[in-house]
Amino acid sequence: MITSLVLKSFQAHRQFEAQLEQVNTIIGPSDVGKSAIVRAFRWLAFNTPQGEAFIRDGDRRAEIRVEFDGHVVTREKGAGQNRYTLDEKEYTAFGTGVPVDVERGLQLAAINFQAQHDSPFWFAETAGEVSRQLNSIINLGVIDDTLRNLASVLNGARAEVRVLEGRVAEAKQARDEKRGIRRIDVALRKVETLQATATETAEKRSRMARTVEGVVTYRERAERASGAVLVAQTAVSAGLVWEQVQGARERLTGVVDRVRDLAERVFRPVPDLGDLEQLRQDAESRQKERSALASVVNLARSTGDRLRQAVELYEKTDREFTERMGKRCALCGQTIRS
Repeated sequence: MITSLVLKSFQAHRQFEAQLEQVNTIIGPSDVGKSAIVRAFRWLAFNTPQGEAFIRDGDRRAEIRVEFDGHVVTREKGAGQNRYTLDEKEYTAFGTGVPVDVERGLQLAAINFQAQHDSPFWFAETAGEVSRQLNSIINLGVIDDTLRNLASVLNGARAEVRVLEGRVAEAKQARDEKRGIRRIDVALRKVETLQATATETAEKRSRMARTVEGVVTYRERAERASGAVLVAQTAVSAGLVWEQVQGARERLTGVVDRVRDLAERVFRPVPDLGDLEQLRQDAESRQKERSALASVVNLARSTGDRLRQAVELYEKTDREFTERMGKRCALCGQTIRS
C-alpha cells in the first residue's frame, strides 16, 4: 500500500506532501491541482503523458516520490534527467514503458484510477467492459489460457493413444507372423551350416590346387637347374681354358720382355741393316701374337663371369628348392637327393 506522496514542480504544485491511508479523499476548489495529483500517479505508474508539458512554469524539473510497503520509488524528468529510482537503484533506459521492478512493486492498473467525470459504478459500463476490467483485476485470462492448454494436451494425448493402439495392432500381427518365421529361421540355419561346409571344402580345394601348382613350378625350376648344371660344366671347361690362357699370358709376358729387349737393341747403333730388318719382322710377329693372346684373355674373363653367375644361380635355386620342398617329394614321397 502507498503510504506517502511528494510532488515537486508538477503542474500547479511547487511542493506537495501527503500521508495516505487505505481510502483517501481529495477535496478543494477548482484549479488547485486535485486532478494533477491523480495525473502524477498515472505518470509514475504508466510513464504517461510523454513530453515535459506537465513541468511547472518557471521550473526545469518535475518529480514524484512515493513510499509503499517499505520501498521508495521516485520519477524525475527535465533538465537533462529522465529516470526512475527504486530504493536508490536508478533506471534510465526504459523507453516509453516502466521499469519491470517498479511496475511489479507498485501493482497499479487503469482500474485503480478514477477521474472526476468517470462513472462511479461498474453498473454504468457495458457487460463487455465490466468483463474486461474484471479480467484485468483477477486475471481470468489465465484460466482461459489454462483451459485451452489442457484441451490441446488432451487432444494430443488422444492422438497419441490412437497411434499407440495402431502400433499395438501391428505388433500383434508381427507376433503372429514371427511364428512362421521361426521355422524359416531353423531351415536357414541348416542352410548356413551347409554353406559353411561348402566354403571350407572350396578353401581346401584351393589350397591343394596351389600346392600342385607349386610342385609344377618346382619341377620346372629343377629342369632349369639341370640346364644350369650343364652351363656350369661348360663354365668349368672354360675355366680350364682360362688357366691355359693365363699360362699363355705368362709366356707372352716373357715374349714382351724379350720384345722390349729387342726394341732396345733396335735403337742401338747396328752395323748390319739385315739384322735390323729381321728384328723388325720378329717384333711384328710378336705383336700379332700379343693381340691374339689379348683376345683369348678377354674371352676367358667373359667366360669366367658367366661361370660365376651360373654357379650363384644354381646355388640359389637349390636353396629355394630345398626350403620349399623339404627332404621328401610332395607327389611321390621319396627322399630328394641333392
